[in-house]
Amino acid sequence: MRSFHHEEKGFTLIEVLIVVVIVGILAAVVALNVGGFIGTGIKEVAIIEKDTMQIAVLGAIGDNGATSMDAIADYGLNEDDSEIILQYGGGDHPTELKGKYLIEAIQGAYSVTSNGMILEAKFPAGTPQYHWNPTDGWQPGPPE
Repeated sequence: MRSFHHEEKGFTLIEVLIVVVIVGILAAVVALNVGGFIGTGIKEVAIIEKDTMQIAVLGAIGDNGATSMDAIADYGLNEDDSEIILQYGGGDHPTELKGKYLIEAIQGAYSVTSNGMILEAKFPAGTPQYHWNPTDGWQPGPPE
């Protein structure tokens, strides 16, 4: 059997338990504060993409000499969603005007007024987690 020596160094059980409790409290505080940031990234991406799309639509109108979307018979995105396609005229052979206004594929769906302003946005396009309109701003869920 060992005898107790006063020169031995170490922590008592009480000291170890106090440290474990303090670390547990700090972990709980950090977890609660970080939890508020989870899920906000999707809304931020939606906001940025809508603004980027607005700039791209207005840029396409300006670069192609139009004063409004009324001068454009049809518009949309090409197959890989990397550029806005504007078609002037109509009939069987419209003049297609392309411009590199978007860097990556878009994820949302956008309705544009005749003057090129975004009227409504859904993000992402399939099952929207957020929707936007000028009156209400960004709201969670699909539009009602």
